[in-house]
Amino acid sequence: MAKVRPRGREAEEVEPILDALPNLEEYIYCSSAGVYLKSDRLPHRDIDAVDPKSRHKGKLETKPLLESKGVNYTSIRPGCIYDTLNYNPVEEWFFHRLKAGRTIPIPKSGLQVTQLGHVKDLATAFIKVLGNEKASKQVYNISRDRYVTLNGLAKACAKVNFVIIFEILIEKIITRYFTI
Repeated sequence: MAKVRPRGREAEEVEPILDALPNLEEYIYCSSAGVYLKSDRLPHRDIDAVDPKSRHKGKLETKPLLESKGVNYTSIRPGCIYDTLNYNPVEEWFFHRLKAGRTIPIPKSGLQVTQLGHVKDLATAFIKVLGNEKASKQVYNISRDRYVTLNGLAKACAKVNFVIIFEILIEKIITRYFTI
């Protein structure tokens, strides 16, 4: 029996599951690329140093727990995931500000980079490691091969938001003037 636990943030949340399932065949958990130490060399690789003070330290502590219990695990570390099926829709913040007519504050130069990954790509990664012996006790970073600056992300959201607003306006015009 496989168990996918996409939101276990702390090792303490995972341990009762492991105790309740002593014959667990594999455990796939969603960690985060946020566990890595800041670096000038990107993208991160699974062998990069991790930050024990990361806000994702609970996810980081899950791996040693799984190893100490002899669990067959796979750790998936996504970067910034986007789209409507995402449990943590970070990009919505940009759209809410734009919709409210507010600016998007960008720190410093706006040239800081991030990597986006589509939630369906993350789901595909989970499917590909499930039951895959090669994925046993491995860590996989899930991200695109290209970066986007914070300026670029804000501009892309503004462009999409404009298209959405334009489509709504066109739909209203068509509905108002061309209904039969």
